[in-house]
Amino acid sequence: MDARDGQNRTAAAGDQTSSEEWGRRLQSGDSQAVRVVRNRVRNILAFRRLRIPHRDRQDIEQEVMTEVWQAVNRPGFDFVAGFWGFVEVVTSRRCIDWLRAKRREPSPVAKDIRDQGRNPFERVLDGERAKIASQVLQALEPECRKLIAMRLHEGISYKEIARILGKGEGALRVQFYRCIRSARDVVNRMDRGACLDIGEGGPDGPS
Repeated sequence: MDARDGQNRTAAAGDQTSSEEWGRRLQSGDSQAVRVVRNRVRNILAFRRLRIPHRDRQDIEQEVMTEVWQAVNRPGFDFVAGFWGFVEVVTSRRCIDWLRAKRREPSPVAKDIRDQGRNPFERVLDGERAKIASQVLQALEPECRKLIAMRLHEGISYKEIARILGKGEGALRVQFYRCIRSARDVVNRMDRGACLDIGEGGPDGPS
């Protein structure tokens, strides 16, 4: 007799045996009852919507079998109320415990994740650039300071700036270009070796 024939006979016997009988046979240590109960538990754990990995299912299965075995051997266990229902309740509870434990586990952190932030040298360099930019702006005419602030820091388009200041857009572009050129002259005079990256390529730069 191969394994499949044994499973078929077990299933057939299960059809003819009541829930109460299986419980009492498990209590007495009947090997066939152990197999039948274990198969019932495995079928529940294999339900694909639970998505429990095979390795974890084995652990849960053992926990359920232990709990059921201990329960049927306690004085006063109610076999008549429905042994299979009890098995399913115990299995469901262990599945819920597994799901809750998974939710509490911290997400794995990849070992090769590196800090994507700027390094200390870059932060210091940015600070120096900001300091130089502030000094350059202070050396410019008030109109240039205002225009550069609106265009570069606030990101306002040439068209909108022209409307706010009541000027033509073309004339505003030329003025902005001259302000940037003046700023570069200030930087050169400061002779700090810093590069003030505020230019946009001339009066025909992007709007």
